[in-house]
Amino acid sequence: MRRALPGHARLARRRGAVTVMFASGLVPIMMLVGLAVDFDWVLQAKAELDLAADSAAFAGAREAGADYAAGKTGYVAKGEQAALDWWNAQVGILTNASNATATETISQSGNTFTVTVAYTANVPLVLGQLFNWSRAAGAQIANTSKATITINQFGTVDFLIDNTASMMLAATASAEASLEAKILTWLAVPGNAASVPDGIGTSIPQCDFACHWKATSSGTNQTDYFALTRTTSGAAAITLRWDVVQTATTAGIQEMVSLETVLNQLSVGVFTFGGVNMASSSYLQTVYSETTIDNGGSGKGAAAAIASLSTITPTVGIDTQIDTNFGSAFNDIAALLPDSGDGSTSASPKRALILVTDGMEDDTWPQAIPTTEGPINPAVCQVMKNKGYTVFVLYTTYASDSISLPGNNVQLAPYINGTASPGLVSSLTSCASSPSDFVQASSPTDIQNAMTTLVGQAISSATRLSN
Repeated sequence: MRRALPGHARLARRRGAVTVMFASGLVPIMMLVGLAVDFDWVLQAKAELDLAADSAAFAGAREAGADYAAGKTGYVAKGEQAALDWWNAQVGILTNASNATATETISQSGNTFTVTVAYTANVPLVLGQLFNWSRAAGAQIANTSKATITINQFGTVDFLIDNTASMMLAATASAEASLEAKILTWLAVPGNAASVPDGIGTSIPQCDFACHWKATSSGTNQTDYFALTRTTSGAAAITLRWDVVQTATTAGIQEMVSLETVLNQLSVGVFTFGGVNMASSSYLQTVYSETTIDNGGSGKGAAAAIASLSTITPTVGIDTQIDTNFGSAFNDIAALLPDSGDGSTSASPKRALILVTDGMEDDTWPQAIPTTEGPINPAVCQVMKNKGYTVFVLYTTYASDSISLPGNNVQLAPYINGTASPGLVSSLTSCASSPSDFVQASSPTDIQNAMTTLVGQAISSATRLSN
């Protein structure tokens, strides 16, 4: 017969059993905790190393691309060294990994550079040595990162600006009303109306589409309508569409400056086609010959292009028989400028032409649709597309369809308001390389915003990072 143990002995035995059970359960608990700690440790180390590899690859691609764009030699080796330097700088501050090494290689296709950074590293473990997936020294991790960068293409943007009389229209409806009142007041002065060139030999004062004419002879009452817009200032000043176009073109050139990323990347040219150059019989006028906007890093090229805008003389006179001839303008500029390149080097820039116009043809040549007075014939734009240019069109709409002054070309109104076919919008859209390359704007703010948008589209750039 077994004798019962005293109470304190039974309690001790129970405590011993609990201790054994706790000790037995502690091992798997410690294993799970260790696994969790080490797993998190490895994940954190890998995330840090991946980020270091990503940034190193991008740094290498950026360095190689910049040196290539600048015409330097050894850009591949320099890019690989830049990637390695960036990698070493990053992994030097990491605490979760050791023995981190990487190899950097660069491949080039045209103006696109791809940098591959392949790394390996060791992550010391706390309790992970209990598991077979780790080596005694720690967990081994490896990964590959790639950065692909296409440097901003070398590009040339040429502005082809309509500076014919119809672009001298007042910029807003209120400005138009002020201009009309000023002209009618001036015409009411005895002798003034008789001094206005009527164009058809009558006593009725004639007015071209913008209601401007240019005096050609001297006399007490000789003043032209364009000059009347410059006789007031401050709140009474009359802003013309031409003023807005000049401001918008300035904004476009400044946008080019902000988008340039390497020296001598972008060039600009400014041309107009208002009137015939009698010396050359050309409708095209070179306002600013193509020049890099930085001009050696000083920005003088852009400043000079902007300054040249103020030198453009508006063609505002029906008496001088100055017409709007799109066909001649496109043929002339096509003969003047070279073909577009692929944008890979400064010697082979990608080219774009931005046409700024109200789109109305009025000349003695059969270039318009349906007659010599009507919307632009989009077929004339093809000559620049054939040279590889992307043609953009900024259509400056009219604040109103007609002005009540005698002699206004009211027969053009149906094309402007869209009741005649083909209309201005459809014709100008077809002139552009694609519908997305056409913008229609009326207010001064909208015209300026449209110009900077088109410049941004004209200058193509793409940068991407991929793991």
